[in-house]
Amino acid sequence: TGMIKASCRMTERLPEQGGDIFLITEASVVAFIKAHTHQINLRKVDPLWFLDLVHHQLALVPSRNGRRNGDSLEPQEKEECHGDK
Repeated sequence: TGMIKASCRMTERLPEQGGDIFLITEASVVAFIKAHTHQINLRKVDPLWFLDLVHHQLALVPSRNGRRNGDSLEPQEKEECHGDK
């Protein structure tokens, strides 16, 4: 077995075409990064994809003040409509 969770896509690719394609989810990538941080060579990673993945994961993590990192620090106020003037 490999170090990262993957599943076959069950395509009809022939061995001459390189065989079936593997599907690796973002959750599997995140789990791999957490478990094997020391084995990651960022020079071999697409930087935009990696930053998008990290940004998405950070937005899901609550900060110490109870807000998610992507939430606004300002309280949300309702705007009142006063009609055209």
